[in-house]
Amino acid sequence: MYSNKQEQDRRPFFEKEFSCPVCGKPSIHYYLRDRTYVVDRREDDYFISRYTWRKPEHKRYHIYAFHIWHCPHCKFTDERTSFFQKQFKKARGQFEHLQRKVLEEASTDPVVKLISEQIEYPTVELLSVLNLHLLATYLQLLAEDKYRDYEKLGRLYLRISWIFRILSPDPKSSGMNQFIMEFFNLFDHLQNHILNTLNHLEDLNWLVRQEAESAPTRAWDLYLKKYDPQFRQLYQTTLRTSEQMIHHLGEYSTLGERIKSDFLTSTHTMFNLPYPPYSHYFEFLETLRQNGWQEVPFQEEDALRQAEIYYSASVAAPDAGEDKFKRFKIRKLIIILNEKLRKYQTALQQLDKLYDETVQLKRVAHDRLEKIECEEADNTFDPFHLKNIVKRSREILTQLDPIRKRLLEAIMEKNERTARTLYNHYPDVSPEALQQILEDAGIDESIITRYARLRKQEQRKGIFQLFRFSGKDYRKNAAAQRRESME
Repeated sequence: MYSNKQEQDRRPFFEKEFSCPVCGKPSIHYYLRDRTYVVDRREDDYFISRYTWRKPEHKRYHIYAFHIWHCPHCKFTDERTSFFQKQFKKARGQFEHLQRKVLEEASTDPVVKLISEQIEYPTVELLSVLNLHLLATYLQLLAEDKYRDYEKLGRLYLRISWIFRILSPDPKSSGMNQFIMEFFNLFDHLQNHILNTLNHLEDLNWLVRQEAESAPTRAWDLYLKKYDPQFRQLYQTTLRTSEQMIHHLGEYSTLGERIKSDFLTSTHTMFNLPYPPYSHYFEFLETLRQNGWQEVPFQEEDALRQAEIYYSASVAAPDAGEDKFKRFKIRKLIIILNEKLRKYQTALQQLDKLYDETVQLKRVAHDRLEKIECEEADNTFDPFHLKNIVKRSREILTQLDPIRKRLLEAIMEKNERTARTLYNHYPDVSPEALQQILEDAGIDESIITRYARLRKQEQRKGIFQLFRFSGKDYRKNAAAQRRESME
């Protein structure tokens, strides 16, 4: 049994009384102590996915429970730092507008009322923490558009996406979720390899058949004719082996889909558990939407989409500021958000633009440094500042390179999946028509060439009807084979 003081000393946070900057009334908040944890892994969107508490007894807490503070009196809810900024020198008018909106509207707004009813404060319980983030975001949206803090809205929506990410999977099944993703990723690669193998098999057989069916030549008579029966037999044997491989590949697909279905139907999260007075948390979110918040996020992707919108608005605003590297950092984050939203082409275009601008900034700074060293310029340029620009530009370029590689790989994989789907969806069109369909879908030229060539071979020989790839086709063909065998 510990005294209250002893219990507080054992926690990674302490209680702090602080006055609300909107209504001036004091309330108790949880303040996370400094140096209580170590970051082990930070994702590209700045989400800390792995960290270690310095004291093992703190493991039951979560670091994301302490970022948002809440006033139970006027309902003002915002990032902790907003409670400390007494002067608001940089954005005084912006804050005063928000302050007026909160004091005038929060007490009667139905969305504020509904969210506040589901908040226990102070709290370390993550669903209440999510509600705090939702309320902070909604209050920012009460401001008129010209007074909105776009960067803060982007930041709040991004943090909401992180909490959805934490709460969505069953912690015990996160490894299973990773297994399913890797299973189907490897399955796609195997499927593509088999398709390419069959393609090469046809090339090889066509080479031999072309020689056999053309006018007799001395080379045919002397070297190839006597092996023709073996070529024919080997080709047929390889085809039968390929049919078995396709059948077994279909079984892999079926098993994978069954495992995925079993996993999804048996996985329980905090969102589908009872959430009084609602049947579950999603019913609560639906109630918020029905009461006026049309864009309330229901999942991580919804929050990421809104974060991308508001971050983009922040860097496009006329008053975005003169700090180029801060804007570059936000633009890099926007690229990551579009990658997570699977808008790979958009992300790549944004990356190329940011890359070119960073190269230009680095070049200008480097040229000015050279002029200073040659004493061709006056002292209006600070050499230390220029060196810092060159250094930070190099850092940005280094960070962008692996992102570009990921995006290009993702675009090619997406193109491959789309091409394969269209190839199967239009089995009777000509190679030329298929090529046009793939071009209209924006498929990469190398993939278009491969599938158009495959269609030519298919129509020439007619054997690739056996090898159309889709899980449904696998199961349908397998069922048909079972019926035929029974008959």
